[in-house]
Amino acid sequence: MKMRFLNEAFRLVNELRKFGEIVSGSRREEKIVKYILDKLQSYADEVKIHGFNVTMWIDNGSQLYVKNKSKEELIKAAALPYTPRSHVEGNMVYVREFGIRESKVDVEGKIVLTEWAKDPDEAEHQYLEAIEHGALGLILIDNYPSRLRRIVVKGTYGYSYNPSIPPPIPALGIRYEDGLKLRKMIGTDSVSVEIETNVKIDFEAEGKTVEAIFNGSCEKEKILITAHHDHWFSGVSDDLLGVAFLLWEAEKLKRQKLLREVRVISFGAEECGAPYFTEWYWSYGSRWYVKNVALKYGLDTIYAIYNWDVVGKGEIVISASGFEYLKFLSRKVNRVFLELDSPYFDSYSFSSLGLPSATINTIRNVMDIYHTDKDVLESLDSNTVKEAFTLSHKIVHDLISEKHALDTSVNVKVLEKILESEIRKGNVKPHILMKYGNLVEKYGVRALSMAITSELVKPIHEGDYRTSYSPLIQKFLPEYIYLRKCISHVRKILAMISEGFFDNVVTILKNIPSEVIISGEEKVVPLIRVKPLLKHLELGNRDVVHRSLADLLKCLEKRSSTSLERTPEILEERLRKIWRSL
Repeated sequence: MKMRFLNEAFRLVNELRKFGEIVSGSRREEKIVKYILDKLQSYADEVKIHGFNVTMWIDNGSQLYVKNKSKEELIKAAALPYTPRSHVEGNMVYVREFGIRESKVDVEGKIVLTEWAKDPDEAEHQYLEAIEHGALGLILIDNYPSRLRRIVVKGTYGYSYNPSIPPPIPALGIRYEDGLKLRKMIGTDSVSVEIETNVKIDFEAEGKTVEAIFNGSCEKEKILITAHHDHWFSGVSDDLLGVAFLLWEAEKLKRQKLLREVRVISFGAEECGAPYFTEWYWSYGSRWYVKNVALKYGLDTIYAIYNWDVVGKGEIVISASGFEYLKFLSRKVNRVFLELDSPYFDSYSFSSLGLPSATINTIRNVMDIYHTDKDVLESLDSNTVKEAFTLSHKIVHDLISEKHALDTSVNVKVLEKILESEIRKGNVKPHILMKYGNLVEKYGVRALSMAITSELVKPIHEGDYRTSYSPLIQKFLPEYIYLRKCISHVRKILAMISEGFFDNVVTILKNIPSEVIISGEEKVVPLIRVKPLLKHLELGNRDVVHRSLADLLKCLEKRSSTSLERTPEILEERLRKIWRSL
């Protein structure tokens, strides 16, 4: 593959950039979809457009007007989706790191000015804190100069898949240098603010996904190559570069004799669009596709999914659904970090149903440009992009052409090893292996592998939604793993108290999350209630703490063994559904 492909990729990105910010359901989306459609029609055997209902949110030009006794100024700002259409006036108050750490500043009836959290997605938590404290509005100062940013804010805590309520107050993002200017104004005098958010919300808009089909000799095995075309601001890394890869790869597929059928898909409604302010607002287009398109042609015919999202600079990561995909990737790539699939990518819409899915990304290294107007070609590292294209082409080629690319028995063997280890430790009874073996015999390795991925790999939020923000992370056997971690901490603390060493007890207690939540399902796994224990330690009631923790330890050990012993039942329940679909 010649290196001039990079120039072709950047040329495609520049063509796609001309359509501007793309919100699913908008006229601009219609235009970029037509461009993608026209390109794919010249390569593929068949091209389809799938239309689906979305809640469209568009910022048509929001304003921030600031004044004190000596100065009046119009500050350039970007409304944060799903900010409502509104006109708000009030006094502005600066609160350092509002919503990130505790503050005694009264913000009720005021407009809060504060720094954006280090993790830009934490803006949703800052916004909810502003609502809880009775603020009239929220203004977030970017941590990097000369850029505006958009992050979706919500009206409720949580990540359910159900329709929710609209956000009630306006939220704006402003540039770093403008934030310094406003802080200086507040420091010398009282400042009044006028916010006007000129936004449009349409609950009956139609989003679009483009699908191109390349026939292969085996129609019963499909490879899906995916990206998303909707984006905030310029959106080059997130995800116009991914769409460029789809078009570039499609041109190559045209000239190949394919073992497996290939579907090249550009999703809409990845950034937002889930109807009626659904809490899990992202990746809606791919979720809709799975339920309304893939289910009809058969989930069992999907051999693997390869997704491209947020590739820009720094270390390349591939987030993959299960151990069979990770093993395949480990044979194909070097110098690439491999991890379990992330709930923040379109691939998760497939992996959550047990399908082998992966996303190539560099999301941890692009936070400075993530969802900003600085997400442009000039901000990317050409070496990273070149490596991502080269790797992706090789991975896609091998998924299409290798007869036994994925070994689904790997998932089964990994779980067997874990169970054997826990039996040796005495954490679970040996009969669980017999139950597990019966599932293999009854349903087969592939179906069991799908069930393991869909039921035992889950997105986790550490702590409760209201008092602690943490990004969602994928964990294998999450309930069992967190219970065992908590058991380890409690045992350590009990030993320290018994031996009279109290120095690190408080630190260890504070680092244990009170609970974990399996997000999406919204299942709460309680672990420990730390506050009363800390108070007893402060008062010197060490015997009370010791007795409480001893009782807690017994409960945790029982719950952990029960959690693992229920695994065959959970898997069989899922297997019955898979078996019916197969």
